[in-house]
Amino acid sequence: MKKTIAKVLRIISVALSLALLAVFLLRIIDAYVPFISKVEVLGKIVSYALTYGFLLLASLVAVSAALNKSWILAIIVLLAVAVIVVFSFFPGVLEQIGL
Repeated sequence: MKKTIAKVLRIISVALSLALLAVFLLRIIDAYVPFISKVEVLGKIVSYALTYGFLLLASLVAVSAALNKSWILAIIVLLAVAVIVVFSFFPGVLEQIGL
């Protein structure tokens, strides 16, 4: 059961990494030919996708690796991710760390 969950997480993480590369590429192209920054909502979506997408990707990879070791390690990783996500919604935290 652990191996199938780890395989599914790996497949999701590969798809997410490809999507994040595309979003990052769009952000770089936008630096030279501004088209995303002209639409405020699209700029916010890209910004949130980069911020939380990389957090999600790191979490998926960490949980997938932890599942290969033990359930307890996977739970510890998930708790650490939960703490990061909860504290990221406090006012000013993302600005203080430069995101």
